[in-house]
Amino acid sequence: MAATTELDTAGAVLAAAREETQTADLAEVRRFKLAADWAAMHSVDSLGPAAVWEGELPIAGDGAPLVAEFCVAEFALAIDKSTDAGRAYLGEAVEVR
Repeated sequence: MAATTELDTAGAVLAAAREETQTADLAEVRRFKLAADWAAMHSVDSLGPAAVWEGELPIAGDGAPLVAEFCVAEFALAIDKSTDAGRAYLGEAVEVR
């Protein structure tokens, strides 16, 4: 919440709304960076020989690393998205990185 305790003027409400928007934007940037980190941690190179049931999954365009299949669903669940939306989000983060 905004540092302002009294939201009894239009200016105070707008300032609080601006502050909340900036906080949300910073959180989204952080989450996007975490998505790229997660994908990097779960590249196919991270799959060991014990990962019998784990497949390789492309999440971004040509040249982007493949990731471990199940990492997509795990991350999607953590950020409250469907698996398909989580895959798209991870793919965007990998493309930007």
